[in-house]
Amino acid sequence: MFLYHLSRIIQDSVVLCEQIRVIDKSRIIRILGHLEQSYLTQIEQAICTILDITTV
Repeated sequence: MFLYHLSRIIQDSVVLCEQIRVIDKSRIIRILGHLEQSYLTQIEQAICTILDITTV
């Protein structure tokens, strides 16, 4: 999924839902921005598809 023109992010970004990683919150140095609900919904759908999870 491509993310365009997000606040505080200089370059366009890509979310690779098939490359899920878990990191500890303490490793996060700073928050670069927030995603709009429409992006979060699309990401959730993609992750559910990849993990073969049916949404409620």
